[in-house]
Order: sequence, then structure tokens, then C-alpha cells
Amino acid sequence: MKLRLLFSIWAIAFLLTAQATAGSRIYYLDDGTADVVSRMRTDGTGTTDIANISTNGEGVAVDGEANTVYWVEANTIYRCDTDGNNQITIASGQTGANGVEVSPEEGYVYWTRASADQVWRANLDGTGATLVLTVNDAKDVAVDPAGNHIYVSSQADGTVTRANLDGTGATIFLSGIIVTGIAVDSSTGLFYWCAPSSGAIMRCDSAGSNIVTLVSGLSLPGFVVVDDVDDKLYWTEEGGDRISTADLDGSNEETILLGLSNPDGIAIDNSITKVYTHQAGDPIGDLAALKPGDELHLLPGTFQLDDVSVGAGVEIIGAGNPEDIIIETGFGSDSFSFSSSSGHDGSIESLTMTGGEKGITAVNSSPNIKNCIFRGLRKANAPQFVSAFGIRAQGSEDILIEGCQFIGSPDGAIFLSGATATIRSCTIVGSRVYAIYVNSSSTANVERCIIANNSFGTSLCFAPSVGNFSCNLIYGNGNDDICGNDLGGNFIADPEFCDFNASDLSLKSTSPALPYQHPSSACEEDLIGAVGEGCVPPSITSISDVGNDQGGQVRISFDAASWDSPRDNPVVAYEVYREIDANNDKPTVLRGALMTQGWEFVTEVPAHQELEYSLIAATLADSTSGNTHLSNFFVRARTQDPGTYFDSSTASGYSVDNLAPGAPGGLQFAPPYLLAWEEAPEEDHACFNVYGSTIPIFDPSAVLIGSTTDPSYDTNGNLYTYYFVTSKDFAGNESLPAATNRVGVFDPDIAPSVTALHGARPNPMSSQTLIRFDLAQDSPVSLVVYGLRGEKVRTLASAFYRAGEHRSSWDGRNDQGVAVAPGMYFFKLTATGHQSHGKVVIFR
Repeated sequence: MKLRLLFSIWAIAFLLTAQATAGSRIYYLDDGTADVVSRMRTDGTGTTDIANISTNGEGVAVDGEANTVYWVEANTIYRCDTDGNNQITIASGQTGANGVEVSPEEGYVYWTRASADQVWRANLDGTGATLVLTVNDAKDVAVDPAGNHIYVSSQADGTVTRANLDGTGATIFLSGIIVTGIAVDSSTGLFYWCAPSSGAIMRCDSAGSNIVTLVSGLSLPGFVVVDDVDDKLYWTEEGGDRISTADLDGSNEETILLGLSNPDGIAIDNSITKVYTHQAGDPIGDLAALKPGDELHLLPGTFQLDDVSVGAGVEIIGAGNPEDIIIETGFGSDSFSFSSSSGHDGSIESLTMTGGEKGITAVNSSPNIKNCIFRGLRKANAPQFVSAFGIRAQGSEDILIEGCQFIGSPDGAIFLSGATATIRSCTIVGSRVYAIYVNSSSTANVERCIIANNSFGTSLCFAPSVGNFSCNLIYGNGNDDICGNDLGGNFIADPEFCDFNASDLSLKSTSPALPYQHPSSACEEDLIGAVGEGCVPPSITSISDVGNDQGGQVRISFDAASWDSPRDNPVVAYEVYREIDANNDKPTVLRGALMTQGWEFVTEVPAHQELEYSLIAATLADSTSGNTHLSNFFVRARTQDPGTYFDSSTASGYSVDNLAPGAPGGLQFAPPYLLAWEEAPEEDHACFNVYGSTIPIFDPSAVLIGSTTDPSYDTNGNLYTYYFVTSKDFAGNESLPAATNRVGVFDPDIAPSVTALHGARPNPMSSQTLIRFDLAQDSPVSLVVYGLRGEKVRTLASAFYRAGEHRSSWDGRNDQGVAVAPGMYFFKLTATGHQSHGKVVIFR
């Protein structure tokens, strides 16, 4: 039985009980078009802007224990809380201010002034500012309280100076280097720096020796920081506009954040952030006990929660697909509420909220709400149209609503009253009144959203038109598409949902909301809406011949369709269709009726939620050495609903008959000129080839003297001592030869009684020898010469021979026609039921 947990301002019943783990945060300064100080998780997710800056920002530091962040901006050192609140000035008028570092152990914040050649420090609240050290072009600063050292880089001099924390004992620690950002690992004393000219992250020991390159090939690395808890390095690249990470030895390099405009500072906080993981049924407890930056991870399942008040800076995150993490709320209640003072007050990510009146309420707060689904909300107070929204914000600033789906909200998806918000990449469908309502005291920037099929009211209303409305797709709304603004910069088109009636808001491959398929070129590069391409059809990856067969079939391999998964109306089978080939009259047994579009059903395979499939399909003709015959196929993913299916693109392949026929049987020579043999049993038999030779070996010296479809051939005019006959099929495959000679008619009464190898004559040999052998019965024969190490030297015979006496000559050359070295060689005779060996010596 599931217990409904009730949260309110007067009753909080449980303590946090699930396991908590450390969760570091990266803070960075982006001094380009964004002009912000932001934070993120160490894997690059959960990016949150905590402070807007002007131009000329550089350097960032964090005091995790005090929950404060410091940065340099326009000759001023600033500080704010890690949630963006309580911003103060630490020091102003600091001309040339560049790098900043905080030392909580000492209670100081340090900064450099490059143009003044100075390093300063002050108390953490900015009082007691003191000049510590003079260094030419002081660029960046790193502090090692454990080693009682301060390090300062000079880009102009190509040096790093090290001094005591009070500025005494200054010496040149490193010289002859171009260095920007620096960092020191207090636990090991190892020193790290960015070398922009060589595009590398470097390291040396505490004596300035043993310099090594850890990471190379970078584009203008600027700042570096050491995570001595998880043994990681993080750095910025101004040339690549990104943040990357690697192990402390430089291995496992990985980019974690792209798309920055000028990353100009980086710091890490691994001192306070904790991650609490819960599964359905766990008591979640007192969220007020969580500190800013702490995370509550909810595992897949259904959580029955009412009116959960989220503390400042706390992040509640679904650990998986939001479809699988359900917040079920009682009638008339809200799932979550934010009510802190202004600032960045945490986030809700990757959850589905259902059952309540509102999913999220934000009053005087600024949450980030990302990748959430709002559906099945219920209106408790019918006369009030503002009561049942997915998100209702009042008196709040800088709310970010991104990547969310709103399905069937009674009063609307989003209501803003005296609030400012960015609404980006959301999909809003089925709202009963307004999809988005922005009242006169609010401002909204609505970008790259799909607003479609909202039943009764206006889809979007600015009253008056305050904010920006761009690159949105508007379609099929019950009343006006927009009021208080116009549709400039947006477009009207069917978004082409995969299955709107089943609330599947993913997009068909032809949707105009997909990148580079928008009617507006200004919007073409990015996805519009919260969900990308979803009903992905199967994709043929290869069509290959089935080997070692008589042709007529290919193996088709393909990737599964996206609906081949646990869902409503899943894929149940994959059907293969072949294009009709009117020019080929090869008889083929087909199943099903002929398709009017010129395709016919061939075969099918059941679906079992695999990622890949393959099957055998018939072709109408084989390719040969002289003609390539392509067959065209496509694969259809069939669902439980016969009218819902997904077709792959077409692909071509061909089959080949790659089985050679058997050697003709019963070959005889009937004097004076007639060769005769048995009929070929193969259905794809094309002809017989007849060869003549002066030696009993079927090799390139044998001459093709004719071809015939009859089981006989007149050799008059083509007299040879030995004859070979092969069978050939329509694909061009040729059999091994049957062999006979022109020395009379074979008489079984005088055939040798045993198969025997009689040796070589002459032996030793100088230029040529003759090897004689007897066959007691018709047999395939192999006669091969080998060297002393067992390597094959020459094949003298490899054919089908009649019973009788036979001879084979060897000229002392290998299969490549090269004379072999003098010495001993062995030859081996293999026939039906027989193996024997001989030897021969070559002298020259």
C-alpha cells in the first residue's frame, strides 16, 4: 500500500533517510554574448545562471562551506550566494583586476591586478584589503594553504612566482613558459597550468621539476581547476568555447559543455553538495534540511506528494525518463511550490506531474523547470480560470521553463502574474483556456515552442504585448492563435505528432519542427518543441547475398523502429516488400496480394523489442559476372492498429548463385573422336566446356576447344592426349574437371587392381621427371609436390580421373613458374581411399 506524504508549512513528518553522496559543482564565467556566472554538475548537466555580469568579466572562485561565489567584473570583485542571492561588492576600483581565488581556511579572498603588477587580499566580506605581493603583469593566482604558498602567473614575463601566503619569500617557481590559468593540488603539491600557445594542460611537481604535458591539441586553454576529491581536472577553452575534463594524469579526456561564447574562469565546489536518491515508498522528509545545490534524485516509480515546498537552491531531479517518474498529487493540491526571495531558487527536472490542480507554483522565486511533463491536472475551483495551470508564477523573476510538455491543462499551461520568464522549447497541447497567459505586469520570452490543438481559448495571450515571441510553431488552436501580439517571426504549420491522441508528442520524420525543416530560415538549426523525432521508422542497414547457395535470396538487416518498445500500440511485426520487376519472368511464389504502388509482400518477422533484426528474402533474379540485377526492398513496421505503420526508405541488393555444379560423371573417349559423359543434374546448368591438353594436369595450359549443351563432343580437328570436361551454370560458376585420355577405350577388365604410386623417373632429376600412378577406379586425384619443411611447392594434378594408368611430369618449378633450389622434395598422391608418398632429388 502506498502512503500519501503530506507536506505543508505546518506539518513536515519525516527526516531525510535515503543515502546521500557528494555531488560536486562547477562554477564558470562566460564573458561573451551570455555575460553570466553559471554553475553545473561535473557531467555538464544542470546548467544554472546565478549572476548576470557586464563585459570584462574574468576569473571565478567558490567558497563551498559558506555557499558563496566570487568573480572579477569591470575592475571590481563581487560576491553572491551560490543561489544568486545577496550580491555584494568586495572591492571596487581595482584597475586591471584579472584572477581571483578564495582561501576559506585563512578567511581571505585574493585577486590580481595585471596592469598594476599587484596581488591583493581581503577578508571574505571585503574588509581589510591589503597589498600582498608585487609581480609584473600579475595574471592569475592560486593558493595552497596546506603548503603556505601563493602562486602568481605573469603572461608578459613567461613566469610563475611562488611566495609565502603573506607575500614574503617570493621566488621564480617556473620560467620560460607562456601561462594563463594556474591551479595547485594542496593534497599532493602538484602544480598545473594552461599553456595557450601550445594548446596544452601542463603539470610539474612542488619543486617546479618533472614537467609533463597532460593534455594536448586544445584550442586556447584559459583556466584550469583541480578536483582533489574525484581526482579530476577541468579547464576552459576560449578557442573551442567549451569546458572539458580529464583524469589527473590526462587520460579519459572529455568535453562536458559546448556552446559557450568566451569561457573566462572556472572553479569547483565539492564541499557541500549532496545527492539524495529515493525510490517510490521512501519517506522523503524535511526538504528544508537540504542546502542550496543539494539534489533529491527520484528513481522511476510513482510518488504520491502534495504541496511540497522546495527550499532555495535545492534541485529535485527525476533519475531517468520523465514518463517513468510520476508525481501523483491529490485533487485541489499543487505538486511543488517555490516561495523564496528573489534569486535562483533551485530546479525541478525530468518529472511527470499529474492529478493536482497545479504542477508548480512559484511566488517571489526563480526556479528552473526543465524536461517535465504536466498532464491530467484537475480543476478544483471551477469559477476561477487562473487556478488550474501547469505552472503558475507570481512576483517571480528570471524563471526558466525549458523542454516541458503540457497536455490538457484545464485553464492553461503557464500563467504569469507580475513575473518574468523564458519559455523555451516546450510543447503545449490541449489547454482549455490559454496555453500561455502573460498579464500586464509580466514579461515573457517564448522561443521554439509548439503551441497546438488547444481546444477553446486563445493559445497565447500577452496583455499587453510584453516580451518576445519567436520561432514558435502555432497550429490548430480552437480560437485565435495569439492575442496582444502578432505572428511575426513564427509560423503556422501542422507539427505532425507521432500519435497525438495517445499523448505521444514526438515528431514524424517529416515534421516542420525538426531542425532544417522549418519554413523560417531564421529558426532552422534547432528543434522546435520539447520532443524530437519519435516514431522513427525501421532503417535498412544492409542487403547482402546469402553465401554458399544456389542464389535467389538475400539477407536484409535493419534497425528496429522506435515503437518497437513497451508502449500503447507497439510494433508487432516487420513486413518486407519488394518492387515488382516486370522485365523478369523467373517464376516466384509470393504471399499476399499485389500492391497497387508496384510493390509486393515477400516475408515478415515478428517484433520482440530488439534493436536490430535480419531475415532472408527472395529475389526475382540473380546477378552474374556479366549482369548485375538489383532488387529493391523496403521494411514496414506494423503495429497492432493496421492503419498505423512506419516504412523504411528503400534499399537495393542482389543475390548470387555461388555454388559451382559437380564435375561431369562417366566421361569416356570413344575412338576415333568422340567424348561422352552423363547429363548434368543441376537445374541451373548452362553448358559444358571441353578442354584439351598435352599433360594430365588441368592448369592454364589446357586449351578451351569448345562448349556444348549436349553430353558429348566431337574432338575431330582438336586432337589432344588428354581431355577435360567441366560443367558451367547460368551464374558463371564452373565445376572441377572430369579427365580422360585418348589412349583407347577404357576396359574395366584390364583396369589396375589397386591404386598405386610408382615413383619418379629419372630420380635424381636435373630438368624434368615423370611420376606414374595407377587408379583402380574413377576418382578425384590430387598430386602435390612439397618441400622438406612441408610447404607446398607445386600442384601437378587436381581433377577427376578415369581408372587406369596415368603419368604426370614435373619440370622442377613451383606454382609461380620459378625454378626451385636443388635438394630433396616429396610428392603426395591422394585418391579415393588412398594416400601415398614418394620423393625426388634435384641436382643442377
